[in-house]
Amino acid sequence: MQRYQRLRMQLRLKRVEAGLHQKTLGTLLGGATQALVSWWESGRYMAEDRYLGRINQFLSLDPLAAAFM
Repeated sequence: MQRYQRLRMQLRLKRVEAGLHQKTLGTLLGGATQALVSWWESGRYMAEDRYLGRINQFLSLDPLAAAFM
């Protein structure tokens, strides 16, 4: 769970640094809604596996390294 908290905080920070709105990021990640991105960032909802690879790419994370965060 702590690993996911770190991921969600990085997601929000990277999104803000990139100047992206949640809706825009959701579109870039494969059609996630603004609400879904908001839930990921708040920790209300964990990202599904189908989005995790894209999130890791957005964050420029190695998927194997991310598994051990």
